[in-house]
Amino acid sequence: MYKLPLFVFLFFASLAATAQQESTYQKDLKALFQEIQLTPSYQEQITGQKKQEYEDLYQQLKHERIGNSGYDTLYQLSVLLWPLKDNHLGFYETPHAQFTAAMLSDTSLLRRYRATGNFKQYPVPVRNCDSLLTALETKPLNSIEGIYHQGGFKIGIFFQRKEKRFIGILLGSNAIWQKGEMVALLYEISPGRYRAVYANLYTKDLSFVKNERYSPGRLYYFASKNKSTPLIGHINPKKPLLELRNIDEQIQYMRLGNFRTSDEALQVSERFYTRIKDSLLAPNLIVDLRNNPGGGFKSSGKYLSLLRRYSSKGKIFVLVNNHTVSNAEQFMVKLKAISGVQTFGETTLGMITYGSNYGNTKTLPSGKYKFYPTDMRDTGNFLQYEEVGVGPDVILHQQTDWIDQLVIRIRQGK
Repeated sequence: MYKLPLFVFLFFASLAATAQQESTYQKDLKALFQEIQLTPSYQEQITGQKKQEYEDLYQQLKHERIGNSGYDTLYQLSVLLWPLKDNHLGFYETPHAQFTAAMLSDTSLLRRYRATGNFKQYPVPVRNCDSLLTALETKPLNSIEGIYHQGGFKIGIFFQRKEKRFIGILLGSNAIWQKGEMVALLYEISPGRYRAVYANLYTKDLSFVKNERYSPGRLYYFASKNKSTPLIGHINPKKPLLELRNIDEQIQYMRLGNFRTSDEALQVSERFYTRIKDSLLAPNLIVDLRNNPGGGFKSSGKYLSLLRRYSSKGKIFVLVNNHTVSNAEQFMVKLKAISGVQTFGETTLGMITYGSNYGNTKTLPSGKYKFYPTDMRDTGNFLQYEEVGVGPDVILHQQTDWIDQLVIRIRQGK
């Protein structure tokens, strides 16, 4: 019996493996293509000639060459989401082990994890991290390039000229990461805006971020260049989510930290509302929507009605930031329509239009990826704010506390 030379056998075996890999990718691509077409955002936005263009995009992606890194595959699949203005859509790797900072010191636990098939190793694009660190330390604050911090991790982000992309690498090692491994991939789509793939630093799982933004010192979804000082425009997570207090006789402060609609959250919200609904007595009211992740008008509607009534006798000053999201953004739009209301802070995230009633996810055929579809339609003409966010009337600076800035403005009659 004739036997193939070993090198010929290995060549054909390699071709077969590549064909299998491409087949897996194509199956995932087809399933994602079909699931996206079921979403309200696709049905409302991809009409007429855009349908043919979207089909052409799918056909093009079917025949794209995919790199060996997990970043390459996830990123290539994610291109199907690009034509849709719908930042509630989610696309990410199926989650695996979840570690906390404390667990990273459990050597026996991590040794067992490293021996499993779930442990991932990513490209190490830079061999001399120390020279890169030196170069990045001089980057100005208005440049996306530089050194970032997330938890106890230090990350260097820099531009790869040949690939026309930014990547982030880890500048230190621990039990699950090798120094120099890639943790972020970003492609600029317009000044200050990016499509990104990020690694979870505690699991090594990847996720796609459709609308990443950079403002001096921080990538909204990923990390900050400031290691120790909290961002001025954000709220300490230990602060109460719902709060009403007097700043002085002329100014009251109300924080509305979420509009979640679970049974428990609605009960908490209703108790707070009942307690404060007759307590808005000062002539000036600060309404703080910073870091509000949204929810629904089932929760927020009663506050909107309360503030409409209050506006006939007092002035409303609304605080928002880039983590004011979803129904909180919708709430802000409706507040801005009330005569006399002023908004302060920074532009909201721009994840406002759609959303999910049920929170279902779809697993692609390979089992490696999950798609989080939306099932809510645009019932409030919010699409104009999707991806761009809702801008405030007055932008506040990052040097001093925002509430202090606003109180000074109120007292000065500005």
